[in-house]
Amino acid sequence: MKSRKNNKPPVEQQEVPKKKERGKAGLYHDMKDLAQKKLSKAEYENQLKNMDYDKVMHGHGYMTDGILGGFSASIHKMEYTFIKQILLGIFSGFIIGFGYTACTYAVMNLGADQNLVERLVMAIIFPFCIVLITFLGGGLYTSHVLATIPTMKGCIKIDHYLKGIFGVLLGNIVGTFLFVSLAAMSGILEDDAFISKAHDIGIHKMYNIGHVISEWRLGGGEHFQYWLALPENTEIAAGTPEAAIAAYEKFVADNNLGRLFETNFDLEGFDISISDVLLTMLFCLGSGILCNIMVSSTLPLTASTKYASATVIIICLPIFLFVMIGLQHGPANTFFLWIFVWELILSIGDPNFQMNTQIVIIACFIFANVLPTLLGNWIGGGLILPGLLHIINIKYTSVFFAKTKYDMDHYTDEY
Repeated sequence: MKSRKNNKPPVEQQEVPKKKERGKAGLYHDMKDLAQKKLSKAEYENQLKNMDYDKVMHGHGYMTDGILGGFSASIHKMEYTFIKQILLGIFSGFIIGFGYTACTYAVMNLGADQNLVERLVMAIIFPFCIVLITFLGGGLYTSHVLATIPTMKGCIKIDHYLKGIFGVLLGNIVGTFLFVSLAAMSGILEDDAFISKAHDIGIHKMYNIGHVISEWRLGGGEHFQYWLALPENTEIAAGTPEAAIAAYEKFVADNNLGRLFETNFDLEGFDISISDVLLTMLFCLGSGILCNIMVSSTLPLTASTKYASATVIIICLPIFLFVMIGLQHGPANTFFLWIFVWELILSIGDPNFQMNTQIVIIACFIFANVLPTLLGNWIGGGLILPGLLHIINIKYTSVFFAKTKYDMDHYTDEY
């Protein structure tokens, strides 16, 4: 009897059935499978290289597409050289200067009881800055910090991250300084109403320290200074503080005199305690965290749509909210720091100007406002917002980070 011939090929030559397609989320499980297998580095990298990476980047809804696009944009921002990071930051600092100058002019003639209207006007104007920066290509420290999570995942070299963060921050500070300096040269700072309003906005950004200054003024310090500024033969109707202020303003206008700086910390009754400083630092830290949860969200938001008109609208929404609430934006606050500095410079030689007073204001603003605000901005925009979105979308972000790290190890360079 003839034996049946076995026509099947050897086992090693048999075609292995293809794995059933598991969809886009299956890439995450493929990554876990690769991690569990004992593969050589070359085998692992070869399989990683051949993964269908495009499936991760498209078609998952606004949130997932936004955070993947936001991470991708933040990685791209870190590829500029240190000098270019500074230049990007300077450009954005200029735009911030234009924005806050416009805001100050818009609200400087509103009454003291119009705080809500003042915030609303500023919240409508300031988002234009971020729209301009987005479309013109500037760099802000508050959006650059979104690269923190990709750096932790190995997608960005640490030296590139540090150069990017500190380069653009330095540029933002230099940019606002250059703008305020040019504003001084152009005569903007000669406008008493403008400089007074900008000064007051900066003072109120110091929370408890600002409250101490304001209460001291209302308690007699400012009024006493006005009385001292008046000549002996000036009539003060009814002897009230309000009349003293009105008489002083009339005297200055009639005699074409310059503006007298109203505060004098050496007068009796002025006192900034350690608790005031610590509470101000704490408030600025918390405010900076909340601020940059909103501001850094503009990066994933703009990545979630390809339409320019939609981009403009969605950028304005979080910026409107943070300005309306009155939260602290570190790079933008340096605008008021340089206002204080230029007040000091322009008043050199004026015997009525209190130099020590202004130096104290500048020091308090740097250490109690700018520094804790910048730290808060980093925490809110570098850890909290991207960290939460990464955890929620880990099936996609894990694949994105793995593939991006592979590309970074083999191709990425500065330009």
